[in-house]
Amino acid sequence: MDILSDYEVQFYIMWGKMINTKYTWLTAYINDYKELEQVQKFLDEHIYTVINGEIERGGEITESQYFADINILETKIYKDARAWQNDNTIEPDLIIPTLHFTAIFEAWRDYSLIYG
Repeated sequence: MDILSDYEVQFYIMWGKMINTKYTWLTAYINDYKELEQVQKFLDEHIYTVINGEIERGGEITESQYFADINILETKIYKDARAWQNDNTIEPDLIIPTLHFTAIFEAWRDYSLIYG
């Protein structure tokens, strides 16, 4: 399985570095991480610490108010962090396996290494 193909991931330059996927909220969430340092920090503090069993849950609210809730098995993305904060039992806008989320985020990091 090629995760990037399955999610129709595309990288391009238009008004800055951009990513596009077949899922609107995945695209929107990742696009909020523009700088290489931000991408690597998110990987280190929110993804790798979950995968390595250092913390049970990771994720954060982006500048655009999207929220990712990451656990070892799945990543839930919410388009409205405030709505989730008011009721954290609401349905996520997208659920994907955390390993897929990690692979896409790592590809974004690798693209950022080349294109800033």
